[in-house]
Amino acid sequence: MPWEDDGLRDLGSDKDRQRMFSVFKSELEQRGIAHVLVKGDWKEREQIVVEAIDKLLT
Repeated sequence: MPWEDDGLRDLGSDKDRQRMFSVFKSELEQRGIAHVLVKGDWKEREQIVVEAIDKLLT
């Protein structure tokens, strides 16, 4: 999904966004915090989120 400057996010370059993603992911893993990677187009993202929520509710 392409990045859009919405005035809220401050990391416009691919390099900066990838670096921060790596930092955030590493921190979650080091702290043992469960997380779900949401990626793809809007439909794929929706499917990933729905499945993750279903797992939490069952």
